[in-house]
Amino acid sequence: MKVKTITVEELKLLKPEEYNLIDIREEWERVENGFIPLAKHIPMDEILSVQDMLVKSDCKVIFYCRSGRRSSAVNLHLTHFYNAENTYNLEGGFNEWELINNKENG
Repeated sequence: MKVKTITVEELKLLKPEEYNLIDIREEWERVENGFIPLAKHIPMDEILSVQDMLVKSDCKVIFYCRSGRRSSAVNLHLTHFYNAENTYNLEGGFNEWELINNKENG
């Protein structure tokens, strides 16, 4: 089973009401490195406690971590065990977001 992905560029084209962006990193990662605006913080080890809410969402649920590896695992779990069709992994994670934003802001 393959995890659906979304690029940073595609994410930037979405309207806020079209998605829920979930940062699954630890709190210290957000404090030290920053985060993507509008992202909700649900650490990876707490995802299982809210998975029902996430898979029943009417909009896209986009997960991200630092590089996309952990968020891909979360997506795979939700897709495999809960048939979640609305979950996506942000390609390249926060690292890619930061890289693109730095290029755009010069």
